Amino acid sequence: PWWNRRIFNIAHAGGECEAPTNTLYGLKTSLAKGADMLEFDVQSSADGVLVVLHDETVDRVTNGTGRVVDRTLAELQALDKAYDYTPHAGEGCPNDTPGVFPYRGVATGDVPPPPGFAAADFRIATVREVLETFPDTLLSIEIKGAPANAVVTAERLAALLREFGRSDDVLVASFDDRVINRFKAAAPEIHTTPGPGGVATFFS
Repeated sequence: PWWNRRIFNIAHAGGECEAPTNTLYGLKTSLAKGADMLEFDVQSSADGVLVVLHDETVDRVTNGTGRVVDRTLAELQALDKAYDYTPHAGEGCPNDTPGVFPYRGVATGDVPPPPGFAAADFRIATVREVLETFPDTLLSIEIKGAPANAVVTAERLAALLREFGRSDDVLVASFDDRVINRFKAAAPEIHTTPGPGGVATFFS
């Protein structure tokens, strides 16, 4: 069905220039601003829960430190996902307000959330929460993490998407051919984008 769909306005990482990256707040506000499709990243926590995070560590985007795979879901969700967010300060974004952290402390309850939102919208989300929040939204999901962990994440993601009945409205991606191949083997009915090897084959 993707060949028959029009060009999409995709919110990368939930619109990272205009909201804390990969948060429910970012995903929700991206749709309100006109995004057709939401893109986010997924990894596995220490206790096997799929969480929405880009980096292998939490250092860059939270008030914590350490590898994602070494922390439980409870430990990850105790962190402030908007701690270091400055408007338009992401890679490729013009930094309009350096040194301003408008949502720092919202996730931890130290600062009230904006109207219409909750503290949980600014913490590290689970993929299950995203699927429950956006049952009818087109999604692009990129599998992240070290290769050995990413392969396991691929299998978990396949099972979760199947549980929610998501197939032709989701695209799953990875920059590692082994990871995307493992996902496709686990859930051949769910659509994927090609890894580097697949792209090279397409243009050869």
